[in-house]
Amino acid sequence: VSADLGVTALTPPKREDGAGFASHLALLVPTRWGVWTAALQGVFVPFDVMPLGNTVLLRGGFARDVTDDLYVGASLYGGGNFRNHTSAAFALDVGLWYRLGSLGILKNPRLGVAVQNMGITFRRDVPGIENGSSSRFPGPFTTKVGFAALFLDVRDWQGGFSADLCLPTFQNALIDLETQVQYKRFALSLGWGVNVRQEKAGYHALAPSVGLSYRWTARTSGIEFLRGQGWQQSDVTVSSAWKPLFENIQAISGGITVNFGDRDIDAPVITIGEAQ
Repeated sequence: VSADLGVTALTPPKREDGAGFASHLALLVPTRWGVWTAALQGVFVPFDVMPLGNTVLLRGGFARDVTDDLYVGASLYGGGNFRNHTSAAFALDVGLWYRLGSLGILKNPRLGVAVQNMGITFRRDVPGIENGSSSRFPGPFTTKVGFAALFLDVRDWQGGFSADLCLPTFQNALIDLETQVQYKRFALSLGWGVNVRQEKAGYHALAPSVGLSYRWTARTSGIEFLRGQGWQQSDVTVSSAWKPLFENIQAISGGITVNFGDRDIDAPVITIGEAQ
């Protein structure tokens, strides 16, 4: 069982006052039938140069393994967008995750494919990038493909990378690249995002995001409820991140993730002996 809490602050842009923020609270619960997830998400942006308004979303999902290497899942979300007018969203995401096996020097390579936002998404009457008109967001029926792998796994060091290609309504291309290096319990992450239509229109936002995290084991045997669940100790990860956006807006994030109990990574040992 995992719980996750994150908060992002948005500093005000030039010639505007006030601050924006985003937050989420998520819970993951594994069962014998599969893994259930739930998340409450909010984004509150008062800036005229970033007219996203205020959004509240509730999301629920389910995933399970089909084979040892193939996983499938789906999530359903709904919510509202507020500021000057109200818009509603209700949509479905479906996807799969596949472990590819050995690929040369790459370890644990994985491929993910998803079709997102199948349904009604938000609508805001704001100017678009090129032709002055806006459309729904996030883009309905968006296809996303991702690949991730480890390139370093030596003693206390691990290093990995991921690359995602997103095609919102097949009208744009978003490319996300990330690399992370971990030493023992510390991790450093760098991420880059490229929006092809924004770059073509002259809106450049290629500065990377920078993230730091630290993980430790917390002893929780003194709490009766946690002890009763077999969660005498838990993995806790705290993280922070920063990314410059545009118009002097800075995104500053902090989060905490708690994995309750010990990870079960050892397969059972079965011994077959002679009948007596």
